[in-house]
Amino acid sequence: CDESLWIDLRLVDACNELHHLWKLVDKRCAMKCGDQPLRAGPRKYAWDGPDGDDPNVCARDYVHNTFASAKAGFADRSISPAPDAPKGHPDGFRPFAKRTCTRLVRVWAHTYHNLFATFVEQGCHVAANVVFKRFLVFALRFELVDPAELDPIADLVRNLLRPRQASATRRRASSADTTGTSAASGDDQDDESGDGDGAACKDEAKEDAGL
Repeated sequence: CDESLWIDLRLVDACNELHHLWKLVDKRCAMKCGDQPLRAGPRKYAWDGPDGDDPNVCARDYVHNTFASAKAGFADRSISPAPDAPKGHPDGFRPFAKRTCTRLVRVWAHTYHNLFATFVEQGCHVAANVVFKRFLVFALRFELVDPAELDPIADLVRNLLRPRQASATRRRASSADTTGTSAASGDDQDDESGDGDGAACKDEAKEDAGL
């Protein structure tokens, strides 16, 4: 599967998954955060939309804007083309993907700092961690997020990624001891590899986005 197509597909999934979880905390955010901006600890985030957009939006509006802008980007064929487009993804796709992932990370950070208790109350906190970890591995693998964006949740990120890093280290050591570098390279392939007919399912994934 073409790398840009794979990123496109996974980004749709990442938006979908966070959107479904956000529905559980949307009203709590309105009540708890009111007119305050999106924030994670001491860090505050202004909306970074097109010229003319008000940067000083409340946290809830920042989140809604994030999903709306992502949906618009996925629908724009000059950014996210049809799966059978002969020229593939244009140069403007990666900046869109990075901008969207940055906003998603900020929404996650805001949620963990201010609203995670709601997930705990509803018994979906474990699922939320799984969803975030999956997004995190994807975004870091393809360098779609500046690591500095993770500073407000650095301890969480380390805890989520530690088992994966330890497992990768063990696999590399085991491969080196047994079959050498050729086996090691196969063992270290990420499970987010994009196998299968990505082009055929892209439009279906976008239709299911429900953003």
